[in-house]
Amino acid sequence: MYPEIEKLQSLLGSPLLEVVLESSAASVILAEAPSGKILYINSAVRKFRGPTEAPLDGILIEDYVLSWRLLYPDGTPMESEEVPLARSILHDENVVNEELIVELDNGDRRWALVNCSPIKDRTGATVAGIASWLDITDYKNAQILLEEARSEIKELRGIIPICCYCHEIRDGQGCWERFEAYITKHSDVSISHSVCPKCLPMFEKEVGAGI
Repeated sequence: MYPEIEKLQSLLGSPLLEVVLESSAASVILAEAPSGKILYINSAVRKFRGPTEAPLDGILIEDYVLSWRLLYPDGTPMESEEVPLARSILHDENVVNEELIVELDNGDRRWALVNCSPIKDRTGATVAGIASWLDITDYKNAQILLEEARSEIKELRGIIPICCYCHEIRDGQGCWERFEAYITKHSDVSISHSVCPKCLPMFEKEVGAGI
């Protein structure tokens, strides 16, 4: 161990690794192999999960989805062996920036960006697995709203050729059509008709003349 680290640990009064993990904004879980028994969770895990009576540590791979309701981005529930940490332990898989959903006890859903890796001993045997993730719920909600807005908006771009007399608009095929029809066709705007105060006397005069 580096002398500087030993000095730092003496000042902190705790092992440096423990202090680093507990100070991390990322949620971290450490599990042994091959059982997947969870040996350690940091404080960020408990903060992410919120109030729960489900056990978060000491559980085995087959219990992962009983304590953690994990879903794929499309909402499909995961099986225990499909959980990223289980894949790292069972299949030596390195999981990089995988998105998943955690359904909390109160029904709320949180998005997580997950990374997992197997931990090997000097012989190359997998002896543990580590999972870490960031809460990206706010980002995903903003992304979903943006995509919904994009799908609803049709933009009018470029120069619109409009007749200065009758105000009809020429489309890309050279055909002229009423302003209202053009706007309705090329946007999600619905046109409603009314009479402005300036034109109201003229309108009333024409209507009266037609009676």
